[in-house]
Amino acid sequence: MYSPLCLQGLQSRELQSTVRVKMRQSGMRYWGTGGILAGVIIWLVASYVPALADWLPDWRFDPAWTEPLFGWLAVTTLILFLFLQGDLLRVTARWFDQPRHTPLAKTLNQFGLRRTREIFWTALPLLATALLLWWLLIGYPLT
Repeated sequence: MYSPLCLQGLQSRELQSTVRVKMRQSGMRYWGTGGILAGVIIWLVASYVPALADWLPDWRFDPAWTEPLFGWLAVTTLILFLFLQGDLLRVTARWFDQPRHTPLAKTLNQFGLRRTREIFWTALPLLATALLLWWLLIGYPLT
């Protein structure tokens, strides 16, 4: 967040206006996030209090059409995660192909990041997601 003292140092009125708009937007974002979080906590607590649970809506779905839908949703989501994690692995591997004089290579060296270690820890979730997808596709129950 920017303080009013910080705004005084800005030369341009447009820049001051932009900073004020961003301050309002970030404040609305925090209030919105806090409101959603409070709503979820209240919902969870109320669902375990018998006197309040009767007031909550009761949604039921017909298992005949929801079971296949959830299966396809799980498969689609896992495939999407595989693509995202694969791209993350590709980008991580490309980090280490930088010439030594670039800022990225200097940062990697400064923090002692090694190619094999970083690729291993980046590939591990990819492997876990692939195994989960394979398990789901061969039909074993996930519970």
